[in-house]
Amino acid sequence: MKYISVEDFVKETIGKEYDIDGAYGVQCVDAIKKFVQDVYGESNFTCGNGWAYGLWTNYGHNGVEKYFKQYSFKDAKIGDWIIWNKGSKQCPNSHVGMFTKRVGINKVKTYGQNQGQKAFCYFDINTNGILGVLRPNIYLGYTKGMSNEDIRKIDDFLANKVKGNYFGDYTEACVKVFQRQNELNETGIINSDTLDKMKEQGLKL
Repeated sequence: MKYISVEDFVKETIGKEYDIDGAYGVQCVDAIKKFVQDVYGESNFTCGNGWAYGLWTNYGHNGVEKYFKQYSFKDAKIGDWIIWNKGSKQCPNSHVGMFTKRVGINKVKTYGQNQGQKAFCYFDINTNGILGVLRPNIYLGYTKGMSNEDIRKIDDFLANKVKGNYFGDYTEACVKVFQRQNELNETGIINSDTLDKMKEQGLKL
């Protein structure tokens, strides 16, 4: 597994076309699959019904839950993937695109494929018909650069000799050791699996 920031993902893909699943040519769903492929080295999920909205409506039965958690659109953050329902105003066949920012009252700017053009690009889309957002699991939890009281507690739990409450290089190295010792993906990111394992072993937040 490798961590890819939104900026890194855009830099790698903008202006390019990908047909990850080999079905129907370059589609919007291939964009989210490209992201998962880059982050996890695999993309073992389907829509479940052949349309992008199935990523949301078939959640829990199509493999999407391995990589994403569902959230309401009102809680959308940069890097989430927005799902439009079939029959939406601008997306009659449904759509999925990465949320980058809100544009006015009822529009969002997404990054993805098959939106205005086949290749990866930015595009403004009406919010009408949004089902919700999928947040990559890799973005959940605690990552390098964060600073809060929870990080201090995690440092104490890891017997980290760094004083303070900053998630820096040394904390990341300690997290990787913990993950390796517990047969978890060695990312240095405290996602839900790592946090659960820490709590099992006595971490209290």
